[in-house]
Parts: sequence; C-alpha cells; structure tokens
Amino acid sequence: MRGLRRTIVILFASLFVAVTGVYATWKYSEATPQSSSERVNVVMNEITFAPRETLHITAVELLETSGADSISVHFTHPTYLATTISSSQTNGSVTYKVTVWNNTGVTYWYLGPNFDRAFESNGLIGAQGGLTITTKDNSDDTSNTFNNADWVPPYTTRDFYITYRFGINAQGAYLSNLIMLKFGIKMDAVHDQFLAILNDKTSANGYHYLTEIFEQRYKETGSTVIANVGEDEEIFDNLFGGQLTIDVDGETVPVTVMIRRENVDGRATGDNYDSGPTGCEYTLYITVDALDSPTGEAMVYAVSYSSGGVGITDGTWYQLGQLYEGTAPRESYGDGVAFDYTEWEATAKEYEFIGGKTYKVGYEQGDQYDKYKTLEEIMSANDQDVFNDIDNTGVLRTVYAIVYSSANYNKPGYEGLRTAFERAAPFYDVYNGGQEVKVRRNATRAEILPYMIAIQHALDYYNQVNP
Repeated sequence: MRGLRRTIVILFASLFVAVTGVYATWKYSEATPQSSSERVNVVMNEITFAPRETLHITAVELLETSGADSISVHFTHPTYLATTISSSQTNGSVTYKVTVWNNTGVTYWYLGPNFDRAFESNGLIGAQGGLTITTKDNSDDTSNTFNNADWVPPYTTRDFYITYRFGINAQGAYLSNLIMLKFGIKMDAVHDQFLAILNDKTSANGYHYLTEIFEQRYKETGSTVIANVGEDEEIFDNLFGGQLTIDVDGETVPVTVMIRRENVDGRATGDNYDSGPTGCEYTLYITVDALDSPTGEAMVYAVSYSSGGVGITDGTWYQLGQLYEGTAPRESYGDGVAFDYTEWEATAKEYEFIGGKTYKVGYEQGDQYDKYKTLEEIMSANDQDVFNDIDNTGVLRTVYAIVYSSANYNKPGYEGLRTAFERAAPFYDVYNGGQEVKVRRNATRAEILPYMIAIQHALDYYNQVNP
C-alpha cells in the first residue's frame, strides 16, 4: 500500500511545487491574479482598452463528443469554465480545447481543475460511477500527468484539453458543472531557489561555498556530483536550510536532490575546475522517493544553469533552456540512495515551434525530428534546422517592423510583443535597419527556443487583437 501511495505521489509531483513560508519546503500555491489594467489608450478618436494583466481564458472550443447532447459551454474571467450537458450515456464523454493567455510578466504553472462540490452537479465529480474530469496539455498525450511543458510563460498563450467522462450514475442526467482551472505563479520553486544560490556571491553558504565543495570533491575523488543523501546531507542543509521536502496535495514528501557540475552545453561558458573540466554548468535533478518506486525508476525533473555567453553579463547565472522530465534507476550513493544520473532519459514530449513546426525531445534514434535522450544531448544540441526555420519564417523581421513603428505603439498587445522581442535580443543580430534579423549561430537551441516560442505566441496575440 505504501508503495502504491508513493507511486501516486511520483505521478503528481510535478503539479504541486512552489515556495511556502516554511523554509526548505517547496509548494505550488494558487495564483493570485494581478489587478486588471485601467489604462485607456486614445488614438485617432478611437478608444481601446488594454487587455487584462492576468492569466485568463480567451477561448473554449468543443472538440469531440460521444453519448451526450444539448451541450453548452462558456467561461468567465479569469479561469472559470461552466458546462451543461444532458442525455449523457454511460461511458460517454465531451472534450474541450481551452485557450489561456498569460498577459503578465511572470510564469504560471497549471495545477489542475478546482471545484466546489456544492455547485449543482459538481458533487458527481470523482464519485463512483459519476463524472471524471481529465486535463492534458496535448490532445494526443496518453500520460496521466502534466509534464515539463505545462507552464505558461509571460505574454504567451497555451491550449489545454479537458475531457468530461460519464459513469453509470450520470447516465440520462442533466449535468451542470462549474470548475476553475487552477494556476500557480512560478515563484522561487526549487530550481529558482538554487539559481539564487548561484548568484549569491556574498553569503557564507552561497555560490563560493558551493564551488569550494565541488573543487574539493573533484580533487579528492574525481566526483562531479553531490546529493542530499548520506555524507552530503549537511552540505544541502547549509545550502537550503534544512530537510528538503515538497508539498504534494497537502502531504509533506521528502525529495532526493542531486547537483552536477559538468559541461552540458558543449560551450566554454560556466565554471572551470582547477586542473579539471572546463565550461561546466550546474544541473539540478529532483525526484520523489525513488526507493518506493515499484519499477526501481523514479520520475526526475532536471534543469541546468550556465553563466556568461551571448548577451549575458559575465558571472551572472541563468536557467539554460527548459525544465525537463525523465526517468532514472536508483543507485547507492555514499551511504545513501539516490538516482543514477548516468542513466537518465528524457520523457518523450513534443514542442510546437514557429511556422507550425514540431520538435520532439526524448524519442528513439532514427526519429525524423530529434534523436536525443539524455539531458546532456538535449542541452548541447545546436540544431541548425531550428535556426533555419526561424530565419525562413521572417518572424523576427516582422516583429522588428511592428515594434519600431510608431503607428503600432498604442495597439492592444503591443507591450507584450515588444517585451518578448526585447527579452530575446541577446540571441539575434539586426542588419540593414531591420531588413535582416537573424539568430546568432553561437546561441544553443536550449537557450533560444523558449524565447522564440514566446515571440511567436505574442505575435499571434497581437495579430488576433489587431486584425
């Protein structure tokens, strides 16, 4: 029973991590929407209101239905979804595509549906033979969890797929449901707290403490890894302030955390060992109690950090690429048990990119898009096709023309587009007064991809509100 319970914890761990007031305990918190903008722009006798400065639903589309009719759906801000369905049959279902727009400067995580059982048919949700609600980030995703793509970056849109399934007790019933799509602000989660340590050059347990540990470890044993188990527990206590746990749906659960200091992007940026490897990044691996996994493998969440590089102030550390999810078998480490980072494999995921392109991560050799499985291969891939696609679409030139045209300054969506474009500025060059805008070839895919996606989504929104 304990093993099953831990398995469930592992499956849902990625949904519930953020910082609480308890030091060294991380928890995803419910989002607090920012106040809506009261700014009014007056241009050529036309009054336009700026879009709300919060994450909110912009559209809901009925995708498919089976065994149900008289279907009605609508939404209210910020993220409430109301549905009515009648004449539902056993094993019937209804699926919607919900589009949300993050009109803020912070990243939001999707946490799942939230509901009050007192509302009409909400009491059937989760009940035996009642109503089951499943949400996914990809219409073809067959997993039971949201994965590394399940956040909404600043000034971008995301689609989510929500399926209502009817059990025997919902057969022939008139169902009226109101749910809230729950999002959390990505504030000082585990990896952000580690980033703060990397950029802390003054505290006793900051960056210099961390680098001295790795230098000493490498000199003594040649190891490039520390973990919060066994002999290294005191190190992590000093870094993070106590036992490392996450809050999983109200339950405090211990986590295994590993830090690696190795070159993962194939570049000279990062740190150098004394008489050892150079250009080293720090990679943070987080997993939930691998010991209780019945397969001997744990779900692992990994993110890397580098310093220096294109347009980056020397000595400043930043997150390299995206947070990746994968699996790894457990292994003995010192006098404790952690996971085997050398056997880490990325979960297969697809990412939508500019111009309708799809890029895949963690697929087997021979796949036409992506052959990379380990984190190091993913992070170091300098994919020429990615840059060719960016250049061939002309999206950067298009955005440059919009951002630097005074006629566009007061149009809805302009600020979001301008911000996305400027955040990507370290990774491209502008020639001939904006006639040529090309991505720099010394930027890695892991660096540029999130910025280009953000630009494309911001441009899509700009065109949507300015037809």
